Amino acid sequence: NDFYWIIKHFDDTLLRHIKNNFDEESGTELLTTWKQLCDEIVTLQKNGISPESEQGQSAAKEWWDIVLQFTGGDMSMLPQLMKFAESKDDWNNDLKEKLTIAQPFISQALGIYFKNQGYNPFEEGSQ
Repeated sequence: NDFYWIIKHFDDTLLRHIKNNFDEESGTELLTTWKQLCDEIVTLQKNGISPESEQGQSAAKEWWDIVLQFTGGDMSMLPQLMKFAESKDDWNNDLKEKLTIAQPFISQALGIYFKNQGYNPFEEGSQ
């Protein structure tokens, strides 16, 4: 599996969640979608598209949809996902490079997206 290396960076909570909620096919599909979105965001940046733009906000929505799909809406998992993203220095070079480029863009785009939605995922009771 091309994505096995990712599992090595998950903590026990994320591993348990994956085992309980995804099979190999659905897990691979989700990771493939995430990787494609990283590619798309890198392209947006290279083309000078801003996080505030329609395309930037569409990417933010897609990113958040992936997070929701992965977590099943359990926002208590966000800290573990953020910790996983912070471990990117130990990832394979291709995805590490893409996420390093995409992360500032998607962080800004998500902030705008959440503000426009009147939503704060870190606030108790948010969905």
